[in-house]
Amino acid sequence: MTGLFFQWPLPYFVEPTQGFGERPELYGPDLPGHDGIDLPAAFGTIVLAPFAGRVFETEAQARYGHRHNYGIHVRVEAEIGATKGSSGRVYQVALGHLASCCVEPGQMVAAGQVVGLVGNTGRVWPAPASDNPTAGTHLHLSLRCAGYGAAGWPFDLVDPAPFFKELKWGARVRENGQIS
Repeated sequence: MTGLFFQWPLPYFVEPTQGFGERPELYGPDLPGHDGIDLPAAFGTIVLAPFAGRVFETEAQARYGHRHNYGIHVRVEAEIGATKGSSGRVYQVALGHLASCCVEPGQMVAAGQVVGLVGNTGRVWPAPASDNPTAGTHLHLSLRCAGYGAAGWPFDLVDPAPFFKELKWGARVRENGQIS
């Protein structure tokens, strides 16, 4: 299924710097590799909800030791593909390593609504340091589909890249990378 994402999560198109399943040696026994895609972006770049839905969870404060590998993050959930007489699939997108988030759990968001700012909280490489406080800045995006996870992956995780194909090659992204 493609076309789930109605909005690119950044205000311009970029190629991912790390894809789904890459670098399994870094993720230990819990994951068979990277659980999403990493998108390079400058610190403080706005992050947009890729689809309309309900904010399922936020982690709004960076804490010593980072409660979650994604650091400050937002999860948006939506049922997509429902038709009369049948329910759709429940998707949940996580947008991680944010500098800040500006939504609350339970809040409804529109596709393209600002939900946070790109940052480098959580487990990022290289780690921020006093001489380079924005090191490791990027947007991490992972996708879950309840009951339809990728084979061999926990937590109903799926590769988000195929869902972006329409936006990448369609009319919604201009050649210069700006969303149309």
